[in-house]
Amino acid sequence: MSLPVFPVTPDAFADWIRLAVTGEDVAYTDARLLLDKPAVPAAVLIACVVDGSDVRLMFTQRAEHLNHHGGQISFPGGRLEPGEHAEAAAIREAHEEIGLDPAFVHAIATMPDYYTVSGYRVTPVIACVRPGYSLRAADDEVAHIFDVPLGFVLNEENWHIRYAEALGRNWPTPAITWQGHRTIWGATAGMLAGLRTLLRKSAT
Repeated sequence: MSLPVFPVTPDAFADWIRLAVTGEDVAYTDARLLLDKPAVPAAVLIACVVDGSDVRLMFTQRAEHLNHHGGQISFPGGRLEPGEHAEAAAIREAHEEIGLDPAFVHAIATMPDYYTVSGYRVTPVIACVRPGYSLRAADDEVAHIFDVPLGFVLNEENWHIRYAEALGRNWPTPAITWQGHRTIWGATAGMLAGLRTLLRKSAT
């Protein structure tokens, strides 16, 4: 299966992202109809490390002891503070969770909001991370920080369907497993699959 040829500079990658996202919609599984109260605004950072033709996406594995989604794979992120924009929230949360200095982060674009069955309206913020950064996991929130090549994400052969129980039902969710033991699923995989769709469409 052929994959897009990656841009070779951060600026070219940013242009590719903007072209893919601007004016496009994503066919998310929409949970809005299942919510009985307004969704809580939140944001996540889809941090892209661009090094020549190598593009990698950052993920965290949440600490096992957390009451909500313990042990699951996610993008850095969390709730918006009063008066805060999604871009600022995503960058702030990444700094708090994985020690990513905002000076190394350049926000490129936002994807359509993703509504979760747990009651959140999540705005995915796509950003380039320039070389020279360092990371430090917040011990009370993050067990591991790792990255996945964008080429692996774009390859449809690496995806499968997983079922998750929520609100008394089993829901199909896209899923992708990295290195045989880290499975990305749920809302994180839904947003990731949306990004994959947009990028593959823009490359055709």
